Amino acid sequence: MSAKKLIAISDSTACAESILDRIAKLARAKIDMIILREKHLSEALYYDLAKEAIRICNAHHCLCVLHHFKEVALRLDYPFFHACFADLQEDRELKKHFQILGVSVHSQAQINEACKLQCDYVMIGHIFESSCKPSLRSRGLDFLRDCAKNSAIPLYAVGGINAENIATFQDIDIAGVCMRSSLMQCQNVESYLVACAMNLNPSF
Repeated sequence: MSAKKLIAISDSTACAESILDRIAKLARAKIDMIILREKHLSEALYYDLAKEAIRICNAHHCLCVLHHFKEVALRLDYPFFHACFADLQEDRELKKHFQILGVSVHSQAQINEACKLQCDYVMIGHIFESSCKPSLRSRGLDFLRDCAKNSAIPLYAVGGINAENIATFQDIDIAGVCMRSSLMQCQNVESYLVACAMNLNPSF
């Protein structure tokens, strides 16, 4: 298995500082990807935030992926987008607009559908209990292992992942993990990411 990637999911409502400051720190620390997930914003506010986030990420050679606001991505002519599964069902030709398209899924059947609709990766959860969606039952590592065995596209785990439990993913054949609250709230972004990377990929 190759080294697993670390992906940040933004959440300005849970961030310890300005979201753009946090994005800059994550990008400078060489995180593999940042998904700009700010569903509580209006489309106009998300547009302004996206322009700045993309500028910051580009300056540090970090991949920024827009989320939820498809029209913003299209207005910006931006090729990297992450959708929820309902959006993918609503527009089954979503991939034609984007170079990289990811989607959030919660079952093997949804993984299969995402593959059929030419998505480039899936984000699956919630693996552990998560403050983002406390009403959702966590699915656990056995569920993740089963999905990983049967996924034809890269799979990223999400939900309650932090530096303390990230090592449990070492031997599971996934592309990487996504983290939200832990990366929004940690005091020292660079050292926290180093710890995550070492615990996730000890042999690299």
